[in-house]
Amino acid sequence: MCVALNASATRAAVRQREHDRLGEWVERLEGEYGAVADADLSTAAAERQEIEQWFAGRETGLRSSPLSREGGRP
Repeated sequence: MCVALNASATRAAVRQREHDRLGEWVERLEGEYGAVADADLSTAAAERQEIEQWFAGRETGLRSSPLSREGGRP
């Protein structure tokens, strides 16, 4: 049990460190280039939703990728 707890604590610490480093990168990039535009955030959110739906569809047998459509990434 102690080993499992230590492993879990280690994973949580690593994840928190990665999260903190991402936050630092966001601050740095926003300082250099400015904040992300609302339109870009909306586009990214819509793409994320499509990807999540695609993965959910894979579990039920749907095979077409939202990224293979015209204008999507290859």
